[in-house]
Amino acid sequence: MIPENPDELHVLAGEYVLGVLDEAEASEIAGALASHSELRRAVMFWEEQLHPLAELAGPTTPPPGTWEAIEARIAGQALRAPAPGFWNNLTLWRWSTAGLAAAAASLALWIAVAPAPGPSFVAVLRPPQQNQASWIAAADRSGLVVRAVSAAAAPSERVFEL
Repeated sequence: MIPENPDELHVLAGEYVLGVLDEAEASEIAGALASHSELRRAVMFWEEQLHPLAELAGPTTPPPGTWEAIEARIAGQALRAPAPGFWNNLTLWRWSTAGLAAAAASLALWIAVAPAPGPSFVAVLRPPQQNQASWIAAADRSGLVVRAVSAAAAPSERVFEL
């Protein structure tokens, strides 16, 4: 039966040109070509599209036993597939995925719960009579670090004190 829907008609014409219809359907299409102009246009379209491709490949015959192997596979009598190997083991990939998901969740939890680093403070210490720094003091969570910047000596009547 020739469909009335233009899309279905177009698909049917493509199947006809490709030669995938059974004999009854193909003979019905061949008989309808003379009287059905829309079908004739669709068939001509597919012939123009597909026949240049057919010229690129010459006719060949399949190796002996090909059709029997296809029929055996369709009927479910094909040889069993080899046993899955290590990388094709579904259990391995499921457990790996679960383990990596747990590791990612733990890392996300650790990042969310871990305390943020405390503020760091830096002070530049210098004597009132000089314009350049003599000492730098840095304080953070680990403690206080004081470093001398210049090798200035304390005045003779004084001593450095913190």
